[in-house]
Amino acid sequence: MRVRVIFQAEGPVWVPWHYLELLQGLAYNVMRKASPELASRLHSEGFVVGSRRYKLITFSWLFPQSAVQRDKGLLMSPPIKWWLSSPLLSVMEAFICGLLAQPEIRLGNQTLTVEKIYLEPPFHPGERAILETISPIVASTGLVEGGRMRKVFLSPESEDFSRVITENLQYKALALWGKEIPEGKVEFKPLKLRSKLVPVHRINVRCYEGVFEVKGHPELILLGYEAGFGERNFQGFGMMRPAPEESHER
Repeated sequence: MRVRVIFQAEGPVWVPWHYLELLQGLAYNVMRKASPELASRLHSEGFVVGSRRYKLITFSWLFPQSAVQRDKGLLMSPPIKWWLSSPLLSVMEAFICGLLAQPEIRLGNQTLTVEKIYLEPPFHPGERAILETISPIVASTGLVEGGRMRKVFLSPESEDFSRVITENLQYKALALWGKEIPEGKVEFKPLKLRSKLVPVHRINVRCYEGVFEVKGHPELILLGYEAGFGERNFQGFGMMRPAPEESHER
């Protein structure tokens, strides 16, 4: 399930360059109003598969009517659009009910009003979809150098990228359904690509935004659409949507 939230404000809204932690905190606080136990579980545990933990939630970056650079941040003109998604009905119910219970919210030092909440139409992928990022996608692997493990962020043009994305989706399937998708895999082919470096908790995360041809098992594609593709989904990465026709060509 996916929702689109429309925020309004009395004037332009200033946010720091790296506002993703504010959005994550906003999502937790909204869910906590409707379901404190669920919000606490998501914050402290998530859904565990071995040594891995998954939130099974993803959200987009902010999409204002317009924005200009100002004072180490962005001055955004409302209305501002924001998407949040999860395959878990309980999570989405808590998020929606929390917004309805208190439609005036705080984003950092800014006050926003929830003008509208839209339930997005269901996504029914086949074995091929053209998707665009609305928050950049992240994939990484470990590389041993000098006896030490080093994290390496992968480009979508790397041969390992699709393999790592598939493994991540299969772990999410285990977390959600208790089983993997037999012979399920996905392949990413970038049609338009842009690299970004985003600081997250003192780590410079290499991520990618653009348009991708995605082929693979429909259940895994749908799971990625709802829970996020790749890593750090509940930190504001890996949310995708069907791309407009005009963006399909290089």
